[in-house]
Amino acid sequence: EDIHFASNDSLPVTVLRPPHIVGPGGLLGTGSLQGRDPALPARLRRGEPIVLLDGGALLIQPADKRDIARAALAVLSAPNTAGRAYNIAGPSAVTTRRYYEIVAKTLGVPLAVASLPSDIYLKAFPNNASFARHRMYSLEALARDASFRPAIPLEVSLRDTIAWLEANPPPGADAPPAARDSELLAAVAEGDRRALDLLAPVAN
Repeated sequence: EDIHFASNDSLPVTVLRPPHIVGPGGLLGTGSLQGRDPALPARLRRGEPIVLLDGGALLIQPADKRDIARAALAVLSAPNTAGRAYNIAGPSAVTTRRYYEIVAKTLGVPLAVASLPSDIYLKAFPNNASFARHRMYSLEALARDASFRPAIPLEVSLRDTIAWLEANPPPGADAPPAARDSELLAAVAEGDRRALDLLAPVAN
């Protein structure tokens, strides 16, 4: 961005900053151990628990690729946006758990969640700190300067993505559970059981 903004004025540049992008043509998954996961629909249909950071409590604001395209067109007709950077996210924020609930509901299956504490995840993946925090964005600057606000609800984005994946199965769509996944789920479940055991005397 700095390089582009410092370039000659003969090449005006406007930067759009999308977060998690959704829509037909992409894979599903965010805030989970797997991230973008071609096998997510298969996992859900098999009834596998999805390992979510902090149980899916982290907030995200996914942007539909069609809204991003509309935002790009909007800034093209708004000369005052040149030389500036703008957030372009979805119209509303949701928890990562809600994201997966929508996916599961669209598939017509229940959702099972296993919680992985963010601090443990970051010890294993210290470079992934951006995935272990709330990700919400103000869209006021884009609305002010380009008269644009995103309009596509997350439910529509995920429904259309699922329909596209059903028609265009990606490599790995039918991947079986990895042995490590089963071991990890057992460890997470044991951690939950130990926590309950420790809290039981307090609760009683």
